[in-house]
Amino acid sequence: MRPEPALTGLVGAAVAILAAVVAGWTAATVTTAVTVLVLALRLVAAGRTDRSTGPPPAPAANTLTPVDRLANRLGWALSGDRRGLAYGLRPQLRRVAAAALAQRGVDLDGDPEPVRRLLGAEGWALLHDAPTVDRDGLDRLLRALEECEP
Repeated sequence: MRPEPALTGLVGAAVAILAAVVAGWTAATVTTAVTVLVLALRLVAAGRTDRSTGPPPAPAANTLTPVDRLANRLGWALSGDRRGLAYGLRPQLRRVAAAALAQRGVDLDGDPEPVRRLLGAEGWALLHDAPTVDRDGLDRLLRALEECEP
């Protein structure tokens, strides 16, 4: 008998958090790693590895957990929906990026040059005004944020 996908995602997240704490990662890295892991597990568990079919369906409004909301935002953003990126995923990414950049003494909304130097022009644009995002661009941004660790 296969475990429920939601249970698999929760167990994966718990293991990731425990491993990150044991490894001494900072809060920004833990947040980034757990977010990516949980989203990947949820997408795989739901059989949604092919993004060409659009975003995952949203559960009923009264059953949305924080993980469900984040997975839904990621699905909409990666499907090319501009509103999904602008109002769903980008605010989440900006919170993580602001915390990671602050560890380097850089303000996400301050002078753009230090942000571009650390995250690249594509990363800066994704956090400010890029109309869409793809998996590779999101991966590059998350890797750059992980490298912001002091």
